Amino acid sequence: MIKRDLILLVEDDDTDAFIARTLLLRQEPGLKIERLNHGLEAQKYLDEFDEMPSLIILDLNMPFLNGRDFLKELRSYPEGRECEVVVLSSSENKEDLRQCKELGVTNYFIKPLTLDMANKIISLSRSTAG
Repeated sequence: MIKRDLILLVEDDDTDAFIARTLLLRQEPGLKIERLNHGLEAQKYLDEFDEMPSLIILDLNMPFLNGRDFLKELRSYPEGRECEVVVLSSSENKEDLRQCKELGVTNYFIKPLTLDMANKIISLSRSTAG
């Protein structure tokens, strides 16, 4: 079952996480955003709950469990295949983009998050909640 009122922000950089949270909440003050520092924290978080978030915003280059490996793990579960994932990364590597698309990533944005990107993420979040 999808938890329709939660966005997981999986980002190890405090500044990037602050920018993302600030822009998203400025555009949609009622959003519930849970920030996790890396893929291993996100994996543990999801293991503790029966429900998936409506949307995950995922960095790729993180310690302990990077975004690509977290995404592979997420997609190995039926519930995880249903979850919308947006990548927010500094990587412009075409191979990263290809791998993410193969793993069902909805959008791939290059950091830093902009207001236009935030609006697209909010629109996606609204569509998954409906």
